[in-house]
Amino acid sequence: MTLTYEAEFLHGDIVYLKTDPNQQPRLVTRHVISGDNVQYEVAAESQIFIVQGVELSRDKEIVNFL
Repeated sequence: MTLTYEAEFLHGDIVYLKTDPNQQPRLVTRHVISGDNVQYEVAAESQIFIVQGVELSRDKEIVNFL
């Protein structure tokens, strides 16, 4: 059985969390697959987060919440 999935970001890509006001660069370190959902493990220094693709950007970008 072969599992295939489409990932917007690949291992080793540098990405930014859209909600991070400091726009710290993060490295994609792992894909987390659950059913048909792909999440991304991203790391910066000693911090590791698992996030959805919509939370990430290849460019620095800040989303303001009211």
